[in-house]
Amino acid sequence: MRVLPSATKMNRTGPGFTMSKLRGFVAALALLWAGGSVADFDQDLHIESDTDLIQSAPNGPAAAEIQNLFVQGYPVASVLAHYVTMGHTIDDVVYTAIRVDPQRAPHIYRTALDMLPSLPGWACRQADGAEGRYSPILRLDPAQPTASVRDVADAYFRDGRRLPAVAPGQPHLRASVAELSELAGGSDSDYWYSAGNNSSNPNTPLLVSLYRFGKHIVIDRNGNRLQAAQQDGRAEIPIRFLYNDTREPISRVGVQVVDVVRRFVLRGIRPTPVPDWNRGDHHLSADVDELRDLLDIPRSSGIDPQLRAKLETQLRADGFKPPAVLSSLGTGTRVWSDDRARIAVAQSLGITRIPVVFLLHNFERLECGRGAECDELICQAATAAGMTERCDTAAADRMGFVNSGSFGGETTIEQPAGLVEGEPPTIVPGITPVVEPPLPSSPN
Repeated sequence: MRVLPSATKMNRTGPGFTMSKLRGFVAALALLWAGGSVADFDQDLHIESDTDLIQSAPNGPAAAEIQNLFVQGYPVASVLAHYVTMGHTIDDVVYTAIRVDPQRAPHIYRTALDMLPSLPGWACRQADGAEGRYSPILRLDPAQPTASVRDVADAYFRDGRRLPAVAPGQPHLRASVAELSELAGGSDSDYWYSAGNNSSNPNTPLLVSLYRFGKHIVIDRNGNRLQAAQQDGRAEIPIRFLYNDTREPISRVGVQVVDVVRRFVLRGIRPTPVPDWNRGDHHLSADVDELRDLLDIPRSSGIDPQLRAKLETQLRADGFKPPAVLSSLGTGTRVWSDDRARIAVAQSLGITRIPVVFLLHNFERLECGRGAECDELICQAATAAGMTERCDTAAADRMGFVNSGSFGGETTIEQPAGLVEGEPPTIVPGITPVVEPPLPSSPN
């Protein structure tokens, strides 16, 4: 079985790539996002974190520009500095640059290490903010007719291997209805969202959420997709995996808004994003009195009469849809929402439970004033991007900088666990680990 290609992948270009083509690609990407739902879980992941910058690194606009800069002969240090000044972390820039030009991987890696003492702390990501960021890739073995959900989950639980990212709304693979039914029947009552309605689009894949912490599999029971497949006698259905390194299902996070926010502040744990909150999907139903205390909800009598009348009409016709979206930062328990007026009017109409969705943000950077210290993370990024040399070997050479005294001494960096040179790849039935092919190298 083959992996379905991503609709967002850009054609790989050679030296003839131009900035006009780059601008065209960015515009096309914007249209792609605008054409779909603006509230699906892919977009929520994009809003909460910049992890998808790395997931799309070989094909995104940053990679295209870095490749173009290399083709034009710009030095590696200037390219790395350019993207750090744009707000990207040095490990992300190293990863993307090596994916673009793997032949110069040791030089890119050594240059990044040499630049660290000159970079501010915010150029480095916190270690816990990088968990799962440079995950190894798994591809389906085309010789196998299908892949087991358990095998995909075991590969992820064991060493973080993931199937390649696919376009929003597309499946990773087709899975056995019998195996899915067994997993759903044998699992506990965990869930990561409540559906806005019990109908589902039969053309969208069934969602299977994997949780590395706790090693459990949660099958989406909303929409009765499995029951419908069994009744129709189908042997397989398309599925899409959601990978959760530090996220948990909302059923384990809490039943009150304050529980969810505090868990995020204290332990950095977010709930898994809901599939589509524009359709009414939500994390939990909050007590309206709790929301009034957290959000300083105004009195409905103080709301503009025309707006109040409009909200009353909408609430009577559709209920509280879409849910209230609550934003919070990992630096404290403050909560923000653009739905304060709608909550106030809902309470005046006697609605006591409000469906809510969480968007929780963590800046994941070292504090301002600290020096840039992320040697090990740069090593992980370089290795995951395809650098074949061991980090300590590559760092020892550094193009003569160590001998010239530019460094305060030779630095040895441990190779990331599971990525040691010479270690055989992990292979599970139906799945073969494959290193992502690089973009065409720039001449140098």
